[in-house]
Amino acid sequence: SWINEWKELADASGVPLGIELILPDWFYAGVLDAALVLTIDPAYFRLKGGIERWLYRLVRKHGGKQPDGWQFDFRHLHRKSGSAARFSDFAYDLRALVARQSLPGYVLGIERMPDDGTELLTFRPVLHTARG
Repeated sequence: SWINEWKELADASGVPLGIELILPDWFYAGVLDAALVLTIDPAYFRLKGGIERWLYRLVRKHGGKQPDGWQFDFRHLHRKSGSAARFSDFAYDLRALVARQSLPGYVLGIERMPDDGTELLTFRPVLHTARG
């Protein structure tokens, strides 16, 4: 949990003054070390589907600071997601996500392994350039 303890604060007459939260040490240390904190693009909150939000968080975690991006095979993603959908339906949804390019800050792609045809979801960060 992100909160170890909490306490409601009130003055002597019972008027609420606020809430005191006690955070775990690991959380506090993570906030102090900027290298351990990944930001979330505000566009994340406009993503419609659960798979899109889940995939965005996964992509941020694994490809967040890697300029060359990362990749996962479709079956691994299906297992990792915990989705109750059949693999074929899950793979269809991933392909649709790639076609939409809806994950903010990332370019998605699909590659096939030449030896066995395994599909890989690739993602790499979009490089922001200054506009003049």
